[in-house]
Parts: sequence; structure tokens; C-alpha cells
Amino acid sequence: MTSISQSLTVVIPTIGRPELGRAVDSVRQQGDENVRIVIVADLDPSDPRANAVQNLPYDVDVIYTGGGVKAARARNLGVHAARSQWVSFLDDDDYWLPRKLETQIEAAERTGSTVLACRVAQVRATDLVMVAPSVPHRLLPESVAPAEYLFRKRRPGAGRASLFTSTLMVDTALAREVPWDESLTRHQDWDWVIRLSDHPAFAMYHCPEVLTHIVVGSEGSISAGSDWQASLDWAARLLEDRDSKVFVDFVSAQTLRYALQSRSWDGVRACARAIARAKTMPSAGPLVIGAAGIVSRRGIERAMRVIH
Repeated sequence: MTSISQSLTVVIPTIGRPELGRAVDSVRQQGDENVRIVIVADLDPSDPRANAVQNLPYDVDVIYTGGGVKAARARNLGVHAARSQWVSFLDDDDYWLPRKLETQIEAAERTGSTVLACRVAQVRATDLVMVAPSVPHRLLPESVAPAEYLFRKRRPGAGRASLFTSTLMVDTALAREVPWDESLTRHQDWDWVIRLSDHPAFAMYHCPEVLTHIVVGSEGSISAGSDWQASLDWAARLLEDRDSKVFVDFVSAQTLRYALQSRSWDGVRACARAIARAKTMPSAGPLVIGAAGIVSRRGIERAMRVIH
């Protein structure tokens, strides 16, 4: 087995959710007890929710933020604390399958990659029943930029193009040179991967194995929100000048859906103006995803499972 001792740090941001213990268990089941775990608790140590951290039956390093710093700052603190070649990220409600780290270390040694992701299985938060066994259907091609892969001609369904934070293993030096953007309220993971791809040292390998379980529908998940303005601002800043087709497809699939979910006609008009400004027609798939905003989130999740 490839040794991962002393070569990898796992960063787990948490707000004290009880699922933290399951996440840490999955790291300790990777086959090497010497992998360092850094838990960044967005809490004060006296907060009752800190019991989820303090009662862990493992030796872990804990950074308390005092509360209110959010996930991007927490991940940057974890990266700064790493003293290893690699850093991996795990959300406190997700968990890994055995050999996740070993498989990615072996892939990095074989391919020379500095960023690695993998396929996931999506499971329901309430009972961990699997709703999508292998996501995404199509892996990131070596010659395609992450922004194009994620957003251009995005297809409806759970199996669409994706790069989840809890799958990522990144060269620590690269992660320090390109920190997470702490100003963002959403799209933090997409933002980080896209900005990483601009760095000369970026070389990504998307492992075909399912190595992570992503929990959908967790309480407090920002992905359940509908802040169309923050989404549009982010797209205008990072995507509009990069690729007009990617920008238009993103606005059609993501921002328009948020506007419709929140029943904001101002948001719908803002999306239409942004698309018109780009002078590019959206692809069919993103329009279908965007239009799904008129349906409840629960209805969308049911439909995605059907067309997975």
C-alpha cells in the first residue's frame, strides 16, 4: 500500500454538526492512523455545539475560530496549519470510502497531478439512502478547463458535471498560493477550482472511482439557498470576460434558477439582461435547469433522481 503517513493533512471545517464523528471515522478508516486531521471549528470552545469536536475518540488538531468566519476562511486556516505535501478537504456531513486517500496518492504519483478529485455517490441526509450511485457521468477531460466542464452545456440530472469539495486533494504549496476567497457567500468551491486552474502548476486528474459519499439535504447547507444576486455578481466577476458561452450557460442554469426559486422578477430580468449583454444564446440543458426553479427544491431533487 502506498504510504500516506506524514504526507497528507485532512481539513474538516465544522459548525458542530453531529455528523462530524462520521466524517472523522471515515478518515481514520483510510488505513493509516498517522494522517493528520485538522478540524476548524467555527465556534467558541464554550459553545455547546463544540461537544461534537471535544468528544471525538481520536487524536485531532482543533482550531477554534470563535464563530462567524464561514467555510472559506476555515479552509484557509486549515491549509495554513498543514505541514504536509498534500491537503484534502472534507465537509463535516460528508464521508469517505476506504482507500480514498491511497487511491488519490497513487494517482498523483502516476500522473504528476497537483489537484485530484473523484466520483461520488450521493446519499440522502435523513437516512443515508443512496439517490445517485456514481456522479458525475462524465469526468473532467484533461484538455478542458474546469469552468467549461462545469457550466458549458450543463445537463439536467444528478449525474451532470461536478467537482465536489469533499473529493479534492491538492498540493499544499498550490493551495497556499491560491487561497479560498473569503468574501464569497456562495460558489466558493467552483471559484476556488477555477482560480486554481489559472495557476501554471495546475494539473488535474479526475479519478474514475467512487471514493466519497456526498450527503444531500443536510441542515444548514448553503446550497439550499436562492441568493440570485450573489450568484450573478460572482459570474460577472469571474466568468463573463473568461468565456461568454460559459457565462451565459451558468447564468441560465444557476442564477436564473435561484431567481425563480425566490420568485424574484427583478432577478429574472437581471438574468435576461446579462444574457443579452453577452450576445450569446444559452444551451438547451442550462435553460431546462434554470426553468426548474419554478418547481420546489424537493420536486427538483425527485426529478434529478429519476433522470440520473
